[in-house]
Amino acid sequence: MIIFSLRKKTKKLGFTLVELIVIVSILGLLTAVGVSSYNNFHQKRMVEKARDELKNNLRYIQGKAVNNQKPASCSAPLEGWGIKRKSNSSYVVYYNCGGPDQEQSETSISPLTLTPNFDVFFYTLGGTDLTGDIIITISDDEGNNFGVQVTRQGDIK
Repeated sequence: MIIFSLRKKTKKLGFTLVELIVIVSILGLLTAVGVSSYNNFHQKRMVEKARDELKNNLRYIQGKAVNNQKPASCSAPLEGWGIKRKSNSSYVVYYNCGGPDQEQSETSISPLTLTPNFDVFFYTLGGTDLTGDIIITISDDEGNNFGVQVTRQGDIK
């Protein structure tokens, strides 16, 4: 004899507590990894941006020197434009009109660090005062390092 159950089969709706805990744990782990990766990416981009700004400033003063663009406050003939490290995290753009160097602007890259001590001067007739190539390194506490090379001939890489 066949007995039929009169009970209605009910479908389980929802999730068990264990399933919810597993899903929330996985989402938390993925979020932590994503935030960490984003922070590393952001820090690296900050160092790259400072490097690009230094390159642009070097090219800018090189162009001003080659084109003999002297500031209005410069009454003597312009000798050239330069850029030098002022502190561990800043550098200045300056010009020289036969006397002491005249600072035009200062750029801070804090909390990043500049190494080594450098002073790059571009003469109005072209060329630099460098005796050899120099690599200016910008770095952070996380180990991200990017360099800007200035050759003795004045090439900026």
